[in-house]
Amino acid sequence: MVTRTLPEDIGDWRILSDNLKPLLGELPYLSAQHAELDRAIEEALRLEAEQEVATARLREINAQRAAVQTRGQEIRRQIAYGLRGHFRATSVKLLEFGIKPLRGGKRSKKTRSPEPPPEPAP
Repeated sequence: MVTRTLPEDIGDWRILSDNLKPLLGELPYLSAQHAELDRAIEEALRLEAEQEVATARLREINAQRAAVQTRGQEIRRQIAYGLRGHFRATSVKLLEFGIKPLRGGKRSKKTRSPEPPPEPAP
């Protein structure tokens, strides 16, 4: 089943309303429904405009949130560098601030697999 959009319905409603209007003298029993349809068209158009404004505002808010998040991450990173410099990068004291200390100690060298001895000649 295909779902119609509100703008599509509004277009159909307008066609019906505009074409019915000249015939209301001949069809007076449809006057109440015609008036109700016109009110529905007006309300739908108002709601569509409100939605556009709300969508634009939502985009602005999301952009602001992203900017604040980026700024906060950069500030946190700068503070973390400062704390690592003060306490040393491997200090467990950094955990109090939610910062993972770097692993300390020597790194083990990669061990190479020994080369197989040459096969004796027959």
